[in-house]
Amino acid sequence: MSQPIPPPGLTDQLLSGQLPSLEQFITRLSQSDPLEALALLAFGLVCLLAGWKLFQAIVVLNAALLGGLLGHRLGLELSAGPNLPVILAVAGALLVGVLAWPLMKVAVSAMAALMGALIGYAAWSQIAGATGHVAVQQHAWAGGVIGLITLGLLAWVIFRFTVMLFTAFQGAFLSVSAVVALLLRHPDVQPRLQTTLSQEDYVLSLIVLVAGVIGFSLQYASAGKKGGKKPTGG
Repeated sequence: MSQPIPPPGLTDQLLSGQLPSLEQFITRLSQSDPLEALALLAFGLVCLLAGWKLFQAIVVLNAALLGGLLGHRLGLELSAGPNLPVILAVAGALLVGVLAWPLMKVAVSAMAALMGALIGYAAWSQIAGATGHVAVQQHAWAGGVIGLITLGLLAWVIFRFTVMLFTAFQGAFLSVSAVVALLLRHPDVQPRLQTTLSQEDYVLSLIVLVAGVIGFSLQYASAGKKGGKKPTGG
């Protein structure tokens, strides 16, 4: 008797160009290890509050993570053994992470474009859903394309603004996700919170939006007080 094929993980879905549903995302958060959630929260807060100050380190870490995920996925495609995916993940992380340093502006543009795609997709979907335009909501990919192009190009024009924007919203997404993951592990909170997030699909997006705006404002105010050094790299 053949074994059922397990559903793809969130990482596999993202690498294949598919966004997970809200239910899948919340389920994944509820299964997160506490240490994993705490590490995510720490990194998220750094991005949220000190994105401009530490943007070079954040970009290199993001690039290394992306390279590692792509290398691991390629290893799984090429071999069923356990060694090749790990080797290619390490190689991909080192290669992409090292390349991100001399190509800093290119890397920022690429990461801003990815963040813009997510923001555009979520904004289109939420606004269309809130106004009852279900047919328009199905074309949320168009909002993603608009966001991708807009933020990707802005990185070449207003670099500091773009860095603050993408790091603030990356940090907001990571921090909010980590807090939700920790709350979902509490037996008294988990049922009500999971039901609320699943049924009121705008709640999570709204919290991330508010946190992202706050993070961007704090970064902008901090950079303004110090005069903001001209960014290097790229």
